Amino acid sequence: MKSIAKFPFIAILHYDVTCDEIQGALTPAEVISFPTVLINTATSAIVAEFHEYVKPHINPILTPYCTTLTGIQQHNVSSAGLFPSVLKRHQAWLMDFGLEQSSVLFVISGDRDLNDFLPQQCTLSDIDVPFLYRRWCNLEIFDPKGAHADMSLILSGLGPPQNHLSRGLNECRNMAEVCRALIKNGRVLT
Repeated sequence: MKSIAKFPFIAILHYDVTCDEIQGALTPAEVISFPTVLINTATSAIVAEFHEYVKPHINPILTPYCTTLTGIQQHNVSSAGLFPSVLKRHQAWLMDFGLEQSSVLFVISGDRDLNDFLPQQCTLSDIDVPFLYRRWCNLEIFDPKGAHADMSLILSGLGPPQNHLSRGLNECRNMAEVCRALIKNGRVLT
């Protein structure tokens, strides 16, 4: 992975996926929320946010556990677009800022969002994983204990988190604050 300094923008991304109390993420896990926070690395300013719900088609009814964990209600996903449409809108949103592969680095907490969930969802949707989403930095490398970051530990040096950590857009916002602090302190994500 490359350092933030080589990218004018970072895009913090964290999917919410279908889940239940027994399995955690269902098999197959379907993306139900597609949030992103965009940061300008030169200024560490938050430039914009993207968020859309996604209608699951294999497990269209959310489990009570999923609703409690994510805060996503059934009506949010029932009236949402299917994944291929939401992915296209996300790509168009990035292009509205002139972003392409060489100008943006995705930042995620853990590798599951872009290593597991996105490829699995693309397979379910019979589409290829766009090249733009094949490079990322795992924010867990900044965990003070060295492995499998607990976002609350990373945030502890910045004060209490502003939002519930399990909700996708809120998690992106919290991770954005971590990234902004890292940028301001001269740290790079590799």
